Amino acid sequence: RIALLLCAALAALPVAGQHPAAPAPPALEPAGTGGLEAVDRALAQLSAHRRLLIIGAHPDDEDNRLMALVGRGWGGEAAYLSLSRGEGGQNLLGTELGTALGLVRTGELLAARRIETGRQFFTRAFDFGYTRSLDEAEERWPREILLEDAVRVVRRFKPQVLVAVFPPDERARHGQHQLSGVISDELYEAAGMPDRYPELTREGLPPWQPEAFYRLAWWDRSLATLELPLGAIDPFSGRSVYQISASGRSMHRTQDMGRIQPIGPHTDALSWVTGGAGPEGEDLFAGIDTGLSAVAATLAGGETRRQIEEELEAGSSWAQKARGSLSPSSLPQAVPELARMLRSLRRAADLLGGASRPE
Repeated sequence: RIALLLCAALAALPVAGQHPAAPAPPALEPAGTGGLEAVDRALAQLSAHRRLLIIGAHPDDEDNRLMALVGRGWGGEAAYLSLSRGEGGQNLLGTELGTALGLVRTGELLAARRIETGRQFFTRAFDFGYTRSLDEAEERWPREILLEDAVRVVRRFKPQVLVAVFPPDERARHGQHQLSGVISDELYEAAGMPDRYPELTREGLPPWQPEAFYRLAWWDRSLATLELPLGAIDPFSGRSVYQISASGRSMHRTQDMGRIQPIGPHTDALSWVTGGAGPEGEDLFAGIDTGLSAVAATLAGGETRRQIEEELEAGSSWAQKARGSLSPSSLPQAVPELARMLRSLRRAADLLGGASRPE
C-alpha cells in the first residue's frame, strides 16, 4: 500500500525538460505542497514500524489525541476498533436514528480518520442504547462473538500496542463501555493463542500477539504511568498534534463534539497494564522493535528471513535519507533515493513470495 502511494506520488513529479501547465486549484482550496506531504508521510511509515489499536464501544469513544500523535506525529499507523456504529446515540443535526444514524456516525468516524491518517474497524454489535451494567450489556452483546470479531481485527491489522479506552468495571459507568474494557483485557491474550478461533487461522489469519497493553487514564489521572506531550508542530499544517486531534474530534457533529484548537502544551495520559518495557517505559513502544525489518518477525527463521530483513533495513535507510532531503522546491532530487528504496522493497517482496511461515 505504501509502495503504491509512493509510485503515484513519483508519477506526479515533473519530468526533466517538461513543464506542463499546472491545473488551477479549486477556489477555496489552499496552496498545496506539490505532493510533498503525501511522500513525506509514506516515507515516515517506511522509516519505522509502529502500529497501535485503540478499543472502545462507540463512535466518539476513541482517543483522537493518541490517533493523531501516532499517525501524524510519529509517522506510525493508528486504528480505532469501535464495537458498534453508534445507532443508539443522539442526533443533534437531523432526524436519522437507529440504523440511519449508524451510517451517519460511521461517516463521522471516517472523516476523523482522514484527518489523523488512521484506520477504522467495527464488530457486529448494534448499539441498542444506554445500559446501566455489564450484565445488561452482555444480554444483547454476546461477549464471545464480539471477542471473535476483535481477534479478527487484531490478526488483520497486527498492532504491536493495544490501548483500551475504558476500565472493565463500574468505573466506566455505561454497561457497553464496561464490556469494551472486558473484551480489551481478553483480547490481548486471545489474539495470540493458537487454539482460539482456529477458523480464523483457516481464513488466513494466524495468531498475532501484541507486545504491550495500556489503558487510558482519563477516568483517574492519578493512575497514569505515562504522559505523552502533544505540542509538537506538524510542519505541513502548522498546527500542533493536539490541534489536529481537536479537528478530528470535531467531526463527531451529531454528538456535539466540536472542539476549539488552543495553542500551547497538552498531554495525554495512559496507564500501563502489561508488556512492553513495563510501567517505567517512557514511550508507548518502549521495549518493542520498531525497525521496518520487524515486519518479518512472523516468518520462519533461516536464510530467506535474514535476506528479507536486510532488504527491509536497506529500504528503511533509503527512506530516511530521502525524507531528509525533501523540500517543495526540490522534490525531484529525492528520486534516486526513492528508486533505491523501492528496489529494496521489491526484492523483499520477491523473497517473501517463496518464504515459509510458521503454522
